[in-house]
Amino acid sequence: MTRERLLEMVLVVAGLALMGSGIGAHVRALNAARGGTASAPPRVTASRTFAITGVRVFDGSRTLDAATVLVKNGLIEAVGPDVPADADLVALARARGAFVIPTLTVIASASGHAQEARALAADGPLAPYVEAGDRRSLETVFPVRPGARQSLEAARASVGRLGAAGVTLLAGTDAPNPGTAHGISLHHELALLVSAGLSPLEALAAATSTPARVFDLADRGRIAPGLRADLLLVDGDPTRDITATRRLVAVWKGGVAVTRRTAVPDKAAPAPVVTDGRVSEFEGDMQVGFGSGWVVSTDKMMGGESEATMRVVTGGANGSAGSLEIAGAIKPGSPYPWAGAMFFAGPRPMAPANLSRFKELVFRARGDGQTYRVLVFAARLGSIPVEQPFAARAEWQEHVLPFSAFGNLDGADLEAVLFSAGAGQAAFRLQIDGVRFR
Repeated sequence: MTRERLLEMVLVVAGLALMGSGIGAHVRALNAARGGTASAPPRVTASRTFAITGVRVFDGSRTLDAATVLVKNGLIEAVGPDVPADADLVALARARGAFVIPTLTVIASASGHAQEARALAADGPLAPYVEAGDRRSLETVFPVRPGARQSLEAARASVGRLGAAGVTLLAGTDAPNPGTAHGISLHHELALLVSAGLSPLEALAAATSTPARVFDLADRGRIAPGLRADLLLVDGDPTRDITATRRLVAVWKGGVAVTRRTAVPDKAAPAPVVTDGRVSEFEGDMQVGFGSGWVVSTDKMMGGESEATMRVVTGGANGSAGSLEIAGAIKPGSPYPWAGAMFFAGPRPMAPANLSRFKELVFRARGDGQTYRVLVFAARLGSIPVEQPFAARAEWQEHVLPFSAFGNLDGADLEAVLFSAGAGQAAFRLQIDGVRFR
């Protein structure tokens, strides 16, 4: 191997959160390096426009033409469902100096190509080091939303066209989406980049020297005097076989050798079994029959601006004394807006409970006539919920949502249920009552 190749192929394995994660981690890493904060992302000049492979883009409130958005300042995310980037977009990305993070790993998961991610966790040289939580995430099937159109082949074609045109490509995984996990999924991403047409050396650079250059992190990303000694020693030549990155021999972080430890066996206690499915009647308070209670949940935790409140009000279904009123407003700022009230089924927030003896979620609702969503979170789903719509009419109406309507949900590891407004709703108000599993 030549010295030039070695200089380019070094993997920055520690201190550089640019590896194995999505744009949020990129921004956090950049902020940390520059003394900023996660809540105050940096501005990126028009010559540093960001995009993800595709031909459709959004700014959190409305779909826009890619050619319009790519010339704007700031962090811009473009998502392509099933159509490769066309010649105009490729040319524009190159002309504007855009850098593209394809995140092929999450596209593979969302389009039904889960076998490679599962193989990382199941066997091979990395398997002994995969923690139980990461293993579950890698084995999770990405929920397919109604009308979703994702094509791994289209994304690969886009990457090939962009790479051939000289557009800057960076490696990222958008972990911990279903089918991905921090760190380990970068090995999968490198292989996918090579399958899309990059050379192994180009893929390695996309994970090391190129992101360091793009984010102005001058102290890392290459092997050179005075730079951080964040290094991997691997068994094989990854400039010829990209899967050699998985055969780790030694790791150094800041020049200090790191001892790799095998994963600790999963000793998590089994999810508590729920035998009485009654959640809340809202007779004067928000008391719950099991779980850890109700909280307001909005997209503010993801950078959005939506708002919600909840309170017990007089008057419930079937003449009962009270109900839970959920009110608020959906505001621009998040690509996946939500605002509503969430019930945690486990003994602590997002801990699972075993509701497998039940077959359906039942509740009554009334409201302003708009359509709302019930989102169900379960350990097997990773961080992405499954959802079903319901209408909140002026009069009380009972809603019965069978577990079968939520895909492969069986209730054995249910974490939370969110009653939420969504995209297209400004001000909203609804009431729910008699929430239970049956």
